[in-house]
Amino acid sequence: MKRTFVLSSTFVFLLIFLGSGFAQEPAAGGETLIDPELERLLQLDIEELLVSVASKRDEKIEKAPGIVTIITANDIRRYGANNLNDLLARLPNTFSFGSFVFWDNITSIRAQTTNHFDNHVLILLNNRPMRESQSGGINTSIYQNFPLETIKRIEVIRGPGSVLYGSNGFSGVINIVTWDADDLMARDNSVTAGYGSYKTFQISGLVKVTHGDFSVMGSGKYMNTDGWDFNFRNTFGTPRTFEHDRENYGGFAQAKYKRLTFTGFSGGDKTILPRELNGILGMGPFRTRRHFFDAQYDQPLGENWDASLNVTYNGFFLKLGAFSPPEAPRPLIGTVNMNDLLIEPSIKGSMLDGKLNILMGYTFQRLRGTITELGPGFDVTFVNDWHNEYLQVDYSPWDFLKIIAGVQFNKVTGVPLN
Repeated sequence: MKRTFVLSSTFVFLLIFLGSGFAQEPAAGGETLIDPELERLLQLDIEELLVSVASKRDEKIEKAPGIVTIITANDIRRYGANNLNDLLARLPNTFSFGSFVFWDNITSIRAQTTNHFDNHVLILLNNRPMRESQSGGINTSIYQNFPLETIKRIEVIRGPGSVLYGSNGFSGVINIVTWDADDLMARDNSVTAGYGSYKTFQISGLVKVTHGDFSVMGSGKYMNTDGWDFNFRNTFGTPRTFEHDRENYGGFAQAKYKRLTFTGFSGGDKTILPRELNGILGMGPFRTRRHFFDAQYDQPLGENWDASLNVTYNGFFLKLGAFSPPEAPRPLIGTVNMNDLLIEPSIKGSMLDGKLNILMGYTFQRLRGTITELGPGFDVTFVNDWHNEYLQVDYSPWDFLKIIAGVQFNKVTGVPLN
């Protein structure tokens, strides 16, 4: 009892001491003023934060079927981040890194990814997948070049999300949610520029226009740097030095008219790699480009049901310059060009006063690509069709219990139904 009394007294003393630090001088009328920032934090209800990545519908974060972390627009502003890598590296059990082949290209959740490709984590833009079919994970252009001014929040699931989203959602899903141009809370038109070490220059900006039922918003980013000097010795013991030169650019645009929404992103980067790195023949300059376009139409089907139709395009282009194997008579320029089309109708709704929620959909995806001159006589052209049906149901008989079930069927060209 004595120990309990001492602990209780200490706790009360700390409350009084800390509370006195937040209180300001009494106002003229004798009323004590409270720090506005403290008052805002005390009024914040964490249960009212909405997320959509776990069920493809807005729901309270406490009800979401997954471990979801949110990075808000205010967090982005306070962090002073330059890119998505800077933001994601702050999350628990999340690590951003790259390799000598693809710089700043990987987000590892729960230590699931340790190779060159970011193919264990799926990136979404407003719940639409951003992926390329060449390797499933060359995402440097997204991590480095997506304009941060456009982002309303980032939703991250640490755990699988493959039932709803398919491939790459093995260890996590990252959903980038952008502002709408007609959102009153969206940021004003702005331009931001900076200059730093290694002759690094960066500029970004945002502009939005609203007229009646039509609204459009666009943003862009450009960065150029000489990069840090990298010193190493090759397998012959010869010392080598090269500058990590980089040039990045990215642009985002969204247009809305009533129930129709168009969203687009395009980004690219150029990296100089050495001729030799630990005995491996170098490749440089090294260029990648990513393109994403989505058209979405929403149609209400009653009080608690909605239908959506999405047509999504993902394009990927890679170019390897000055790649010269000893047996090659001339330098080769290797290129990879991928064009993926995804068509997805879906229906979602609720029953039993919101206790039962149902989501179902179908996807058709056509993967088309060409790979040329990565070696003597190495040219590949392919077309592959994927069909997918998915269903997710969750039921909450009581507030403290939620039961979730999901199933997915896949049919790929040349492979039986799975």
